[in-house]
Amino acid sequence: MQQVFDAVEAFYDRLSDVHFVPLLLAIAMHVLKIAATSRAWRNVIAAAYPEERVRWPSILAAYGAGVGVNAIIPARGGDLLRLYLVHRAVPSSTYTTLASTLFVMAIFDLAMSGVFLGYALTLGVFPSFDALPSLPSFEFGWLVENTTVLIAVIASLMVVSFVFGVWASTHIRNFWGRIAQAFTVLRTPARYLRTVAFWQAVEWGFRLATIWFVLAAF
Repeated sequence: MQQVFDAVEAFYDRLSDVHFVPLLLAIAMHVLKIAATSRAWRNVIAAAYPEERVRWPSILAAYGAGVGVNAIIPARGGDLLRLYLVHRAVPSSTYTTLASTLFVMAIFDLAMSGVFLGYALTLGVFPSFDALPSLPSFEFGWLVENTTVLIAVIASLMVVSFVFGVWASTHIRNFWGRIAQAFTVLRTPARYLRTVAFWQAVEWGFRLATIWFVLAAF
């Protein structure tokens, strides 16, 4: 218990060093980032279900709840909650299509990540290949040493993926059609750029602003 009290005391001692104005601005930027992302996601869903009235407040609430759960529970449990809440908000939707909309959202994020990675490479901030062996890494030694277990794990994952694909294609009516439905917004590039990519670009701006103000605060 004494260690807990010491940790709490140290926390409050360090709290006086925090600059609260940048911290409040960082929180505001993070909230705006969530709002921008949820707006882009709402537009992807609305394109997939044009006959439905997809209300942004419902999507915003679902996305925010998912962010909160992901901050506490590992293994992306918040994504499941997010899909469940959106499914309730859009009654005619299917989990197959809603889950596929996340891949649509990932297109812009992957492109932006590639841009920043390329920029970082030009700065020379990454370690050289000679230094890679000495860098700390996740320990996979046990699996490498137990090749039988490693092969069994890989084979199990492949079998499970194959079985799920076969099951889904035969039991979920129009399975591939539901996946394609999520990509409806991409069929009109101008609409995608205006209603999805624009909001995701805004989200990245708020993301960088959040990082900037957090660094300023601490």
